[in-house]
Amino acid sequence: MSWGLGEFGLDFWGVDPTLYMQSAVATTTHSVTITLSQPVRARSPISLGDALNPRTWTVTRVDNSQLFVVIGVLKVTARRFMLFLRTALSSYNRTHRVRATGLISATGILISSPYEADFRGVLPTTQINEREGPFDLKTTDIVGGGLLTTEAGGYARIYGDDVVRKMIYRRLSTMPGSYFHLATDEFGVGLKIKEVLRGSSLPALKVKIDQEILREPGVLGVTTALSLSNGVLQIKASVRTASGNTETIIEAR
Repeated sequence: MSWGLGEFGLDFWGVDPTLYMQSAVATTTHSVTITLSQPVRARSPISLGDALNPRTWTVTRVDNSQLFVVIGVLKVTARRFMLFLRTALSSYNRTHRVRATGLISATGILISSPYEADFRGVLPTTQINEREGPFDLKTTDIVGGGLLTTEAGGYARIYGDDVVRKMIYRRLSTMPGSYFHLATDEFGVGLKIKEVLRGSSLPALKVKIDQEILREPGVLGVTTALSLSNGVLQIKASVRTASGNTETIIEAR
């Protein structure tokens, strides 16, 4: 059996060690794009081991082995192919797997491991139910931080009073004149970290903060209280909006 599993079977003469599957990504609900390390044979949709043959590829869902039938293959480049599926992929939080154990290279040599790749599914836009109205992107921190994503693969959003609260933080911490399209007195209070404040300056600062918060769309009224203790400025703002009252507490050292 030296020609089967031995010297000339599964070594350099049997498989191409430079040909393997690099990645897979769902491009639509019914398609997945495959990237290979080397050009492969792509001549006929009926030839055994040919990349254009739908039977060369197997697509399944990992957790329940659900099979997604490949009904067509499009050559994008010599190393990249798009597989078209009969049924829609599952959602983004489900892992899928594409395999091509019989794929052959442009010179007719069998693909080597890894001959499979995992990828996430997608959700059709009709299943992504977003609330109406003003929104902002949700972050790991109210002032900034990284953007958070949803299970569908999009960016998470915040609405209503959460947006108002975030915009108050932004207004109080932004330096006036930071936005070129706005006048200097239109946006920003300019509170600074480690800025020296005296108790005598708090009344004027309170008036400025009240005026700034009232400029925010959706704010109907505001009551603020400022206190300075041990070098820490605390701003407590009770804001009345169309949906009710929201309270924000800000501390600056």
